[in-house]
Amino acid sequence: MILIALAPSAPTYEKQHEAGLLLSKKLISAAGFDTPDCKIKKALGGKPYIEGAEKSDFSISHSRSAALCAVICPAADVSGNAERLTFHKADENNGNNGYFKNHFRADAALTDGKVYVIDSCDGENFKIGADIEYVGSKDDPKRLKRISERFFSEDERKYIGDFERERFFEVWTKKESYFKMLGIGISGIVGGKDKSADLGGAAFLTFDACVRGERYIGSVCFE
Repeated sequence: MILIALAPSAPTYEKQHEAGLLLSKKLISAAGFDTPDCKIKKALGGKPYIEGAEKSDFSISHSRSAALCAVICPAADVSGNAERLTFHKADENNGNNGYFKNHFRADAALTDGKVYVIDSCDGENFKIGADIEYVGSKDDPKRLKRISERFFSEDERKYIGDFERERFFEVWTKKESYFKMLGIGISGIVGGKDKSADLGGAAFLTFDACVRGERYIGSVCFE
């Protein structure tokens, strides 16, 4: 089971991080991991984890005025406090470029103030990574192209094609969520490993989000 929540935040790194931590406590509590034996700690790579809850994991992300948290666990009693979220399998025509083989996309946009639950989680490793990015209109297309040429594979650049802004952030959030799941974060992308890594073993949930009237794209990666 996966729990996802969004929250608005002030556009400063400290406030965004604080909002992400508050969300994580909310979802960890909803998942039943708020006992005295369960403590949030950080691994060597900086990835937070819940000590005392082996079959669980969580990830925090923030961008501009939005904070995102995702928790993965075997089961949680959130029937009356969460909205069931439906994802559909993406194919080459509606959002899968072949590089991300297990890609699902939400049928509706997520909004802040709600907790979303996804039941279709059959993973055994219980590892998760999440990333969210603001889809603004001020980014220079040439800058996005330069980033794509540096960090994206040829297939990914072809997939972005003429849908520059939306698909750029879709690809970026999926890759970032993947490396966050591994516990190495942005360093995986900066290191260039993304161009040759086999991401086929992981599953991706990608969604549009609306926070304070602003549009974001987010992705959650899990195994």
